[in-house]
Amino acid sequence: MITSSQDEIGELSETFNQITEAIKSQKTKIEEYSQTLEEKVKEKTAELKKRNMELEQFNKMAVGREVHMVELKRRISELEKDRERRLGNAVSESAVESKKMKRPRGRKKA
Repeated sequence: MITSSQDEIGELSETFNQITEAIKSQKTKIEEYSQTLEEKVKEKTAELKKRNMELEQFNKMAVGREVHMVELKRRISELEKDRERRLGNAVSESAVESKKMKRPRGRKKA
């Protein structure tokens, strides 16, 4: 009977050792995965920061261009109004000249 008990203890001991080794192995793998994951997170964070900076620069450029376009449109509008005003004055002056030319020179209006 004692032999059987010792065999059972031996088997339990062997199984316990196998479980302990499996746990150690799994713990090592988890630590490796954790380290790898931390490295990947750092890489992705750096990549995202770089992309974010690029987007901010693009946004500043785009906003600057938009502001410039608004200013150009305002200036074009001013120039068009100035042109219309000048054309209006020229037409008015032309009409006055045309009326003067239609009147006979020798006669005065009564």
